[in-house]
Amino acid sequence: MTESSGAVNGTTVTIGLPIEVHDKLARISAITQRNLASLAAEAVSDYVKQHLDDIRAGRVFSHEEVMAEMQAIVPKLNGPGKDDLQRSHA
Repeated sequence: MTESSGAVNGTTVTIGLPIEVHDKLARISAITQRNLASLAAEAVSDYVKQHLDDIRAGRVFSHEEVMAEMQAIVPKLNGPGKDDLQRSHA
């Protein structure tokens, strides 16, 4: 992604989109008669706002936090360990 100043109301950011996403955005642009770039900017703005709201509300966790929680839960889901089974049948 490259950035350069030059946009009238902000910064210009160049991103690569999958063709199918671009085609859908172009379709929305044609139907609504709105500029494709302004639709993309609005979508990015909405995405950023939502994720910042999620972070502030504590709904976003780091990879490390999720992995630690999973490592604590998985053994419980698997039931007693091999050693526990052997002890219970002795």
